[in-house]
Amino acid sequence: MNIKAIVALGPHNVIGNKGHLPWDTIYEDLQLFKKTTRGHPIIMGRKTWDSLQKQSLPGRTNIVLSRDQYFEANQALVARSVSDACQHAWSAFGNEGCFIIGGAQIYKLFLELTDEILLTRVFGEYSGDTFFPHFEHEFERKDNENIQFSRSGVQFRFEHWVRN
Repeated sequence: MNIKAIVALGPHNVIGNKGHLPWDTIYEDLQLFKKTTRGHPIIMGRKTWDSLQKQSLPGRTNIVLSRDQYFEANQALVARSVSDACQHAWSAFGNEGCFIIGGAQIYKLFLELTDEILLTRVFGEYSGDTFFPHFEHEFERKDNENIQFSRSGVQFRFEHWVRN
């Protein structure tokens, strides 16, 4: 199964600050996320699920990974382990794969199984308390474009990384 991580990250691989993005929502990043993940299973942790107001993202099979044996999620499948989450994704979509959408612990759990990383690199000074794991030594950047965009003062670039 092809496993892809999709993430927006800032300097020092920051992805969050107190449960929120450290930067304003980037419209193009949101559109890329919607277009890329629609129709595919997405795997997330409980904190990410909570940040979505405990509602599934439409047009996707939502899978929430939680160690809490009593955790339940309306409108989503619940997995208790990485293999359980992969089995749910396989049942939903077969070999086409799935997307890991966060948070930090989930990205870390799946990193060695991840084939590709689709990331939006956000430039600027942003602090946070949640980080994406270091990945550059295991992956290489597939695209060669260094085109940066700017939206409402936020500068960003889309990057595609594949496992070495």
